Amino acid sequence: MVVAGEDQNDRKWMGEIVDHLRAHNIYAVHDIGDRSDAGSGVRSICRCTPYIIPIFSEKSFKDKQSVEDKLFFQTILEVMTGGIDDSKVKVVPVLNKVSGDKLPNFMKWVVCLDTDEKDFMKNILAVIRGIL
Repeated sequence: MVVAGEDQNDRKWMGEIVDHLRAHNIYAVHDIGDRSDAGSGVRSICRCTPYIIPIFSEKSFKDKQSVEDKLFFQTILEVMTGGIDDSKVKVVPVLNKVSGDKLPNFMKWVVCLDTDEKDFMKNILAVIRGIL
């Protein structure tokens, strides 16, 4: 499952990642659904998928977000910390034009993929396949 907030560039990446995974015979879906119930939606998704790939841009960490986006990303961050501890879902965060100093402290120790990396799409495949 690939997820993104309201930022159009993040959503563009979301679609490209899903298309790339599908082209390599990996079942992938994206979520741009109703954010009003983002908490329960993301939690239920995590019960039925081995990976969640959230896309974070600088807007993801700013105070001036819609209430729905704030709830959505707060839930993703919960899943990241809980999912890692419980080993129920593997989280592969993708950074879209975010410098390291903008990340919340708890994310600074997590290996993140970056859309600016040359082999970004290959690295997503490697992570999903357990190679990286």
